[in-house]
Amino acid sequence: MVGERESAEYFRQSRSIVDAWDAAGLATRFGVVPDANHFTAIAPLADPGSPMVLRLKQLAGRQA
Repeated sequence: MVGERESAEYFRQSRSIVDAWDAAGLATRFGVVPDANHFTAIAPLADPGSPMVLRLKQLAGRQA
């Protein structure tokens, strides 16, 4: 996850990590948090119904 308000370098690094993990066979995807930066991009974790938390539940093997 990367905040929408981040620099092009943040986006490049995030995509690079996703590509590397995907090539290694790990479940991953690139996502953008609207109107966020690296300080606020984790704010959706406070909402149990947010897409970010629902995805974490899926990755942990607990369906939403």
